[in-house]
Amino acid sequence: MTLLLVLLALQDPEPPKPQPKHKISPKLSIEEKDGLWRFRVKGTTDLPDGTVLKLRAFALELVTIMGESRKDEEGLSYTRERWYTLAKVKDGAFDEVLFSSPRKPFSLEYRGRAYYEKEHQDEALAAKIGDEDFTGEQDIVFGDPKNIDAELSASAKDIAADLELVQKLFVELKNTFARHRETYDPAAWKTWKKGWWEQVAKLKAKNETRWELWAAWVERQGRFRLSDFYSMFEYLVDEECSKFLDEKDERALAQAQRTLGSFMDHYEQARELVGLDAPFELERVGQQSRRYAKAAAALRALVESKDAGRWSREGPALAAAAKEAILQLASQKLVPRRGYSHVVRVADSFARLLPLAEDAAAGRGLDAWKKNADEHDAAWKAFVDYAQVKLEQ
Repeated sequence: MTLLLVLLALQDPEPPKPQPKHKISPKLSIEEKDGLWRFRVKGTTDLPDGTVLKLRAFALELVTIMGESRKDEEGLSYTRERWYTLAKVKDGAFDEVLFSSPRKPFSLEYRGRAYYEKEHQDEALAAKIGDEDFTGEQDIVFGDPKNIDAELSASAKDIAADLELVQKLFVELKNTFARHRETYDPAAWKTWKKGWWEQVAKLKAKNETRWELWAAWVERQGRFRLSDFYSMFEYLVDEECSKFLDEKDERALAQAQRTLGSFMDHYEQARELVGLDAPFELERVGQQSRRYAKAAAALRALVESKDAGRWSREGPALAAAAKEAILQLASQKLVPRRGYSHVVRVADSFARLLPLAEDAAAGRGLDAWKKNADEHDAAWKAFVDYAQVKLEQ
């Protein structure tokens, strides 16, 4: 490895990329019109008429990695289908609305970017321009950043109201299904479903306007959890309850009963994750999760390098760092009950793994090490997926 690093260092550095001969100057604006918030990118360029530009918008979040701060980008799209818009240059200018949303954007920093990409040009025009791909961008601040906490609180309150409606719809479904089990009246069941589905459709349409932004974590999490309920309803009603009532399929009844029984567990978890029943201190959870992930990954790499001497020097400190982070995550004040059960599984698997480390670092007991390491990694992934923690900060 050392020789490889030396050889790489001796290689000639890559020549700098040539600077483009042309320039793009985009300007992003976010404005409300007729009840819709429009993300619009307009600008000027010295590219010839007919050039096709790709336009995108991003939300920005300031993150710190290894002591260095940077602006992290999240691509914006209202429909999840239009991640960019193409615009043609005319008279040295371009102007396109990227998308419109009925939901007011959060008070964050945003970026508009225009891309010149050869793949979007015809060959003759690309040859005339003579540039490789390049971009231009501009950042703006929307609203007052001081308002972001109040906006997130309002979002959580709105999500809580929708969760309460989801629970009411579930109770109505459960009671109606119980009544219809006695009558086996497919026509009456079908009539009831129509009105019930109309209520679900309204909530679903509202939920789809919510933003999917890590910078607005509570809204992102609320959207995903509510969407899960609508998917659960769809399968429960059409594939389980209806199949039993229409066809008297006992297997469908058994599955419907299992789904109905598990609903409140999912519901409680959703409330906890958006901070309604129990605290979920995302910032502190993220800090400790990143500490643990870093220490655990370094520990595994150290063991699997099979360097017993290095293990004896560095292993204990890494193990101590991982233990400290997992103890912090296990605090009931930091993680709600359901999150706590995930942390306990991680801690248990780590406790089984650590005693195997010294032997594995010396090349002994590798099968047992790998088996327990994989079990630990699966438990850790389950926690990260549950908490939606960002580990790359």
